[in-house]
Amino acid sequence: MAQNSPEKLRVVIISKEKFLDRKHSYAGKVLAIPLISGKNATVITEEKTTNNNTTYSSKNKKYTVVIDAGHGGRDGGASCCGNKKEKKVVLSVAKKLEKKLQDKGYKVYMTRSSDSFVKLPKRTEFANKKKADIFVSIHANAAPKKSLRNAFKGIEIYYLSPAKTQRAKEAAAKENSVMFEDKDYYTKNAYLSLISREKIVESHKLGIDVSNQMLSNVRKHFGSVEDGGVKTANFWVLVGAQMPAILVETGYITHPKEGRNLMNNYYRSLLAQGIADGIGRYLKNK
Repeated sequence: MAQNSPEKLRVVIISKEKFLDRKHSYAGKVLAIPLISGKNATVITEEKTTNNNTTYSSKNKKYTVVIDAGHGGRDGGASCCGNKKEKKVVLSVAKKLEKKLQDKGYKVYMTRSSDSFVKLPKRTEFANKKKADIFVSIHANAAPKKSLRNAFKGIEIYYLSPAKTQRAKEAAAKENSVMFEDKDYYTKNAYLSLISREKIVESHKLGIDVSNQMLSNVRKHFGSVEDGGVKTANFWVLVGAQMPAILVETGYITHPKEGRNLMNNYYRSLLAQGIADGIGRYLKNK
């Protein structure tokens, strides 16, 4: 592919197939060149959205995404400074993500759309029933104690696998607490030993795409934002998911700067756009 002149884009297609006798067609600004490979081959057209982001709407209709806004109801999640509550922040991001994915042509479901409590196993069970292609659980993190609030920061993505770092173990313990509040150490380990490893690789790829897009999006408008990385952890909410599944920690609600950003409506929109773009990139390259 090369730009021959300001008004011409040259695309060279090399194929063993003899397709020159097949007629190409135009649909608006889309040029469709039939390259047949197998009985089920179809031509996917590319469309442009008004904000110049590429959306593959004809293909997106095939995909179902389940968005899980973490916590809710009696489970408030992390909190800080009186008005900063995780369950409210992540529901806002989840609703924005729902709209952005729908605009791109995906079928989207929410595990909760209001301040309601949903048991952790029910969340992935819901995704499995909907035959989702992607499961995304959205959360906000918190420093383990007030004296460390400046040290703990960053957007982090987790996928299901035994936690390898202390920080990942602590994050998982925080999110799993409501599930295990009445269970002892041995019961916890017995539950988490049931982890399915089938989708680990795909979840890792999804996590990388989402992380890259989120960071790129927010850094353009809010400057430096810490990259917490893509990590493994034993999050109960991901156990049992029969599709690529990730848990997104949108930032530390206890950090002075990140906590302030998470209360900003535009910042939450950028986070949602980044997640949506990451999902799109993953599915495009799947």
